Amino acid sequence: NSITTIGREAFYSCGNLSVVNIGNGVTTLEDKCFASCPMLTEVNYNASQAVVVRYNTTDGSNYPFTGCGSSSGGVKVKIGPDVKSIPRYLFHQPSLNPSRSAITELDFTDAVNCTQIGSSAFNLCNIQSLKLNGSIKTIDSSAFASNYIIETLELPEGLETLAISAFESWKNLTTVSIPSTLKNVIGAFRYSNKLTNFNIAPNSRFVFENGTLIDTTTMQVVFGTSTATITDNIGSIANYSFAGCIDLNSIYLPSNITYLGTDTFAGCSNLSSIVFEEGVTLIGSQCFYQCTNLVEIDLPDTLQRVETNAFGQSGIVKLVFPEATNNFGLNVEKFSCCKLPILHLL
Repeated sequence: NSITTIGREAFYSCGNLSVVNIGNGVTTLEDKCFASCPMLTEVNYNASQAVVVRYNTTDGSNYPFTGCGSSSGGVKVKIGPDVKSIPRYLFHQPSLNPSRSAITELDFTDAVNCTQIGSSAFNLCNIQSLKLNGSIKTIDSSAFASNYIIETLELPEGLETLAISAFESWKNLTTVSIPSTLKNVIGAFRYSNKLTNFNIAPNSRFVFENGTLIDTTTMQVVFGTSTATITDNIGSIANYSFAGCIDLNSIYLPSNITYLGTDTFAGCSNLSSIVFEEGVTLIGSQCFYQCTNLVEIDLPDTLQRVETNAFGQSGIVKLVFPEATNNFGLNVEKFSCCKLPILHLL
């Protein structure tokens, strides 16, 4: 516990290192301090409020535990009782192999004082087993992004906020348990295209109905599935709600939907039909980005604003904008549709 700093590449490529115990006195972990230790099997992490220091932020491999456990089959990580927060990038990996886990088991059971998990802390780790506890209040952006193994995720009572991309691209995730304490999930599960079921605790602000997860305090759709129906009582559709929903083929938007935000339907590669009632006034940035099967849209007469890259890399071949659309710039990013030969501005 007298050690405060683990320096850059301090234990880099230690071929026989198998267990690491990090005490509560550690305040700084510098880049690659335990990187490329192929036989590492266990990390007991008990640093109270450490930070990760990266000297070369352009190097995608400059993280404390890059490439560890490559020969051991992965690392078991246990978070201790003195930990108050997990620093960003702590176990971040530079890339992901869907058939391999950098972390086999991540256990927060004893981390009774840990309230926050930092951004990208376990990004690209492809964790096999994840045990969270109710002391955690916030999970930051991309903290657990990219997973090909876990199918069911239980979020603990006490958790309040999931930042954007917290569990992005969990490719085999089908079911999430939502605690009554959770307040925000917008964008947290984007590109998790198999997620179709939510077990929701009593007294939660969320409901799952008509193929959509709805925040009942605002009547906003915060996550959508391929079977989604947008009903007349919905107030809005949140950013990223359908992002990566590759099985979505068509969607109907009633007149109560007045705007589509950032990345709302991005990556919906099989979306081929979208029907607007009059009402939408704004289409946000990258709203239909990479909707490669979307060839033509009949835009509503109420549309006033189109933001950057709204139809980027889509299959659109024809766009007719109504007279009311008067707020956009004719730059390459606004209409970066490689297949767009016809653009009508009325």
